[in-house]
Amino acid sequence: KIGILSGMEIGVEIQDMIHQMSEKYPNVRMELKHFSHGEMVHALNRGELDLGVSIDLAFMGMQNVRYVNLRQCDPVLILSRNHPLAKRETLSYRDLKNEELVVVKEGDCPAGEKLIVEECRKYGNFYPRLFYADSMEDAILWVESGLKCAIFNTEMSFIHSPLSKYYILEELKNKKSWIQAVYRRQNSNIALSLALEYLE
Repeated sequence: KIGILSGMEIGVEIQDMIHQMSEKYPNVRMELKHFSHGEMVHALNRGELDLGVSIDLAFMGMQNVRYVNLRQCDPVLILSRNHPLAKRETLSYRDLKNEELVVVKEGDCPAGEKLIVEECRKYGNFYPRLFYADSMEDAILWVESGLKCAIFNTEMSFIHSPLSKYYILEELKNKKSWIQAVYRRQNSNIALSLALEYLE
């Protein structure tokens, strides 16, 4: 059972792993499902998920887990191509002072929320106005509508949409995050062991 963060591309590593395992072990049944950050953490903790794939912030503070770093990504500001800020060539945190920033579900990814608040205060000298969407799909709708912005990362599939535009904020140009595959230490599923052999 593999969970992928809602709105994130599956990634070539997971895609290739699934392809290789399907050919080599045709009797292994795989299940794929999208999860929000918080849903993925709870599913991993309850043993309902063998492997969770998300940005490293989602798993901060989790006990009894191990992870494989898959690839790096850049944090980015995403907005509608019709948003007034989309006319600019570059943007910084100071430009976001009057914008509402969408995050998914209050408390769903506390480390992510905390980081956004800290960086807005550090680089822009303001406390951000956060808007809590019920799901990643709703967050994307709000961004594409042009009414709100979001700070996500370059692995989100909708940044390639012709309706959106993204910026690496000036202050984040050298800051990277990891996309990770995370699993519980005590998981004895042989299929997970086979998947990890490939990913590692």
